[in-house]
Amino acid sequence: MRRRRSEGGRLFRSAAALLAALTLGPSAGVAVAGAQDANAAGAISLLLPLGARLVGVGGAGVAGQFGAESQLVNPAALGFATRREISLLHGQDLSARRDLLSVVIPQRRLGTFAGSGYLVNLGEVPATDDFGNQIGTVYSRTVSLAASYASTFGRDVAVGLTYRLLQVRFDCSGTCTNPNVPTFTDNEGGTASMVDVGAQYDLRRHLPLALGLSLRNLGRRLQVRDSEQSDALPTQLAVGARYDVAAIARLDTNARLRVSADVVRGLGAAGADPAVHVGAEGTFRNTFMLRGGWVQKRGDSGPSVGFGYASRRIGFDVARQISGLSVDAGEPPTFVALRYYF
Repeated sequence: MRRRRSEGGRLFRSAAALLAALTLGPSAGVAVAGAQDANAAGAISLLLPLGARLVGVGGAGVAGQFGAESQLVNPAALGFATRREISLLHGQDLSARRDLLSVVIPQRRLGTFAGSGYLVNLGEVPATDDFGNQIGTVYSRTVSLAASYASTFGRDVAVGLTYRLLQVRFDCSGTCTNPNVPTFTDNEGGTASMVDVGAQYDLRRHLPLALGLSLRNLGRRLQVRDSEQSDALPTQLAVGARYDVAAIARLDTNARLRVSADVVRGLGAAGADPAVHVGAEGTFRNTFMLRGGWVQKRGDSGPSVGFGYASRRIGFDVARQISGLSVDAGEPPTFVALRYYF
């Protein structure tokens, strides 16, 4: 029997809270609390880190150029892309497993187009009957599709826009008819559409410096059937800078060192707590990359390290956060990226 709308909204919230508590563990509590609104749990995937290159530099990517991964932090960076790229990103920690497939296609006269599909598996909860016997499984997932466009103005300025459609799902296998089971009989969930906008200014003709600005997750509330049962999105404002250390290139023309820093602030009731991201990337012969970073935020600060390899056609990156709640629980956050240029 189909549940009433008001009950559907209540179950959506109880499902989000229960799944966060049972499947995401301590880090979920930080993420939900950091959103300053338990109702924003359905959009938790918007706050999870992803991308081995970005994680390696502590997430400081607003003023950087990280290919397809830039779609996650500042779409304007795509305007400076020069190679077509297909990327597969994977990340896993205590809170969730996530996978993203993206493609970037720069066109000299038209700008750069990019698209991606993103799946986040937030975990599962056994559905039991009144006697404690398992009769099914509830799966908590989010699925999102994104399309981006970026263009340059002259050689120094780029602007970009991303449109994203997000769906939060509580799916069931088996039988989930027990009223204590937090799911919907017809696999309903919440949906939301949002945009990211950004800009970058590269001062390389004057200084080895680049500046970036992005506004992320800007949109209407996460919709569960009607406006009275909607949840706020975690909108964020981020500013960043990137600096090329010229002294390294003078010592060895095959070497390059870039340092970067971002400041991120949540906007509105569901915005995440302020955070500072700093990182560095050393490159040798444009082939081998070594990265290090630090994230400073309430409840879950710590360093990250990463390594990368790139050739004319392929790229491989790996990164790991080496402290935090997930590490303390025995599951260090690990991120892998595979790239193909064509």
